[in-house]
Amino acid sequence: MARSMWRGAIQFGLVTIPVKLYLATEQGGIGFNLLHASCLNRIQMKVYCPYHDEVIPRSETVRGYEWSKGKYVVVTEEDLDSVPLKTMRAIEIEMFVD
Repeated sequence: MARSMWRGAIQFGLVTIPVKLYLATEQGGIGFNLLHASCLNRIQMKVYCPYHDEVIPRSETVRGYEWSKGKYVVVTEEDLDSVPLKTMRAIEIEMFVD
């Protein structure tokens, strides 16, 4: 039998229902490559910096949030990991809509 990848609960009001999450897809499907239509060679996805007018390695990139036009705050993986979550084991339903 398959192992669940997440276990938790769905909560609405005073009702809590235990749930398990299983992977719904199989590994090893067909994978496609992007090709240049005229020569059928694989294309490259390069990271380009218009300010420096050069292609840069992915190792020189960071994630940022634009808080004002042209102004960014850098968000690291450590920042995201330190955000306190209410819970990682429950999905709370706050309301239903028709």
